[in-house]
This record gives sequence, structure tokens and C-alpha cells, in this order.
Amino acid sequence: MDDTKIKELRSDDPTSFLSNPDQRRKIDMVKKEEDKQPKKVMVPIEIPEIISVPRYRHSDTITTKHYTKLPAITPVGLSQRFTQDKLREAQIAKQLDRELANERKNSEIINEETNDL
Repeated sequence: MDDTKIKELRSDDPTSFLSNPDQRRKIDMVKKEEDKQPKKVMVPIEIPEIISVPRYRHSDTITTKHYTKLPAITPVGLSQRFTQDKLREAQIAKQLDRELANERKNSEIINEETNDL
């Protein structure tokens, strides 16, 4: 029988209660094993704020005297929302790359420490 196996809580089995000393000892052993494992440090991702771009309407060249309905003006270039989304994605990707590089560096340090022992 495995000494560290924790029993599933059952109302008809008093040895599965957390107040049981054997069950408590097993839970403490599992927690100690989890504490021995190295913890990952997560750096929060900074999401840039939305950049506001002023919009100007060229109404001085087109007047309502000449047209009853203004012609649809197609915007030149990419939309503001698309550009801001791409900027945010680039920031997030940059931070994820940094985190992956840090994880690789940390795992190399841990591997060197275990090889030295």
C-alpha cells in the first residue's frame, strides 16, 4: 500500500476525513514535495493603452450646395483599430519571448546545479 496516497473524502469512512492524523500526515507530505519544486515567477504583461488619433473631415472642399449626398470617402491605409491591435499583439509577443528566454535560462541553471551534485 502506498504510504503517501491520500484517500478520497467519503462520509461513511472516518479515515478519509482531514481530521484523521494519518490523512493529515499524507497531505502534509504532499505539500512538502510541492514546496521543494522550484516556483515559476510570472511577470505581468503590460498592455499598452489605446492611442487616440485625431480625425479631420475635409468638408471645406466639398459643400452641400453642390451635392445633395456627400460621396463616400475611402480611408487610405490601415484602420486605427487594426493598427492598435497589431501594436498590442507585438507588445504581448515581445513579453512572451522574454518570459520564454527567462524560463530557458532558469532551466539551464537548475540543470547545471543538479549536474554539479
